[in-house]
Amino acid sequence: MRQDPALMEKGVWTHPYLRCMDRKWIISYTVRVPARPSEPKNRVNSFISFDVDVSRLDINQCDVTGGGADVTGGTRGGQSDQLEVFRGLHKCHDTSKCIFTPGRGWLRGGYICRCLPGFYAPGGQPEFDGISVEVAYEERLQEGRGGGSSYDMLYICKPCAPGCVTCTSDRPCMAAYNWVFRIVLLTISMLCVLMTFIVIGLIVRFKRLKVIKAGSPIFLTVTLLGCVAMYMEMAAIFPVLDTYSCVATKWTRHMGFCITYSALLLKTWRVSLTYRVKSAHKLKLTDKQLLQWLFPILLIM
Repeated sequence: MRQDPALMEKGVWTHPYLRCMDRKWIISYTVRVPARPSEPKNRVNSFISFDVDVSRLDINQCDVTGGGADVTGGTRGGQSDQLEVFRGLHKCHDTSKCIFTPGRGWLRGGYICRCLPGFYAPGGQPEFDGISVEVAYEERLQEGRGGGSSYDMLYICKPCAPGCVTCTSDRPCMAAYNWVFRIVLLTISMLCVLMTFIVIGLIVRFKRLKVIKAGSPIFLTVTLLGCVAMYMEMAAIFPVLDTYSCVATKWTRHMGFCITYSALLLKTWRVSLTYRVKSAHKLKLTDKQLLQWLFPILLIM
């Protein structure tokens, strides 16, 4: 390795190399034995050299994360003999995450590539072996010289359909919106709301007419307001749904139903009590008294 000449007296480390006779990866250290005081300083008497077997060391090519590298099996990077100098040299695509797998020794590809949430693997398996990824990546670099493109086809995760957190294909996991049909339904509902307000205005305008007065203008208006609330369910469900839209859907539907039919129920109850009176004394329940019954019902709802 290149070193500062001033440090040569402290010894020199070699690059890792393969010792062919026993197929082991070795790093050698060599240091010069200094000359005796009576000899010239530049005289070389001997060298001391020894070899270090690094074949058992794991090459960790994954990125550095907060508390150390993620390791398959739930252990952390510090519990295995691994070299940190190769960190960040993995060949996993940006759509996948590199996960270090200890125990493979001095070998490139000692990791797996796992698809990130929101992506799926083209071949159906959510994980790719690092050795295969390394080979495919080398072939990809040689595409201009006739190499293959298996890396792009097999080892790049594909995005899931919109709205899918996990998936195994590009099939949608949510129903598609038919906007034309939804707009038609919303238009009909809004026309019904408009017509209902027109009827409310007519009731207020002609509240002294005998037929409207007999039907109680206040409860007729309350009944129609409940209808408006139920019609507004279509407006709540029209946009792309989220939590608030779903909550608004339930409230408009159930509160509108409760308002409308509670008003009708109280009016019917008043008529029933009136005709069930057996004495000559006339029973009279005012609108104010009935409204006092309506509010507890709405409060419970």
